[in-house]
Amino acid sequence: MKPIDQDLPTRQPVWEALQVLFMDTSQSHELPRIAQVCAQSPSYTLEELRTILFSEVFPACRFNMVAWPGGEWLGFELDWLTQRILREHRHGKRLC
Repeated sequence: MKPIDQDLPTRQPVWEALQVLFMDTSQSHELPRIAQVCAQSPSYTLEELRTILFSEVFPACRFNMVAWPGGEWLGFELDWLTQRILREHRHGKRLC
């Protein structure tokens, strides 16, 4: 898998889809779309998608799962999400 900064145009649709898993709302109706975006990503294996979820999207969006009095439920803007992921990603680092 290419480094993040060399792969933004390919990664961003996946990030945008996966961020929904961390919104303060039910995601069950979004699961088919998330799966479709991930399946259509041109170059990622299942293991790479797992890495993107847990090492890139999770560190950037996990705060929204515990936000009080409630987190974002519509989704983050892509520019904000991209900057947050670039700052918070955990490649080569522990998740906790």
